[in-house]
Amino acid sequence: MSKMSKFLVGAFLLLTTLLIGLTLSGCTQDNTIEVVVSPNVLNLKSSGGVLTIHADIKYNADLDVKLYLSNNMDSVSVLSTSADSRGDLVVKCDILNVKGIVSEGSATFKLTVYTEDGVLYSGTDTIDVVSKGK
Repeated sequence: MSKMSKFLVGAFLLLTTLLIGLTLSGCTQDNTIEVVVSPNVLNLKSSGGVLTIHADIKYNADLDVKLYLSNNMDSVSVLSTSADSRGDLVVKCDILNVKGIVSEGSATFKLTVYTEDGVLYSGTDTIDVVSKGK
């Protein structure tokens, strides 16, 4: 085999290896989204209201949105979903329902979002839970 043939075969193998590596690296997406729960301190003795979750993903009415308490994977019922002023997802939950499944200390919430095409995105945020009187 001539030097030129060896060079071309080597270049071809190197190029093929690089292309396969780039293709596979595109398959391992990080589908973690930033999630912020508000209020960041939940007072168990406060009255009414909503727990609001802001997520760094564009809102779409077809999103399948679920909220869980991460410690025990209790499901939190979602009152509504909407878009904020930037078009990102906002999730609202009845704070009384949330108070029924959290305890004093901290609570970590996990938001999962499935897009129309079945791609899963998720993120978590932790808030403090207190039982102080008003």
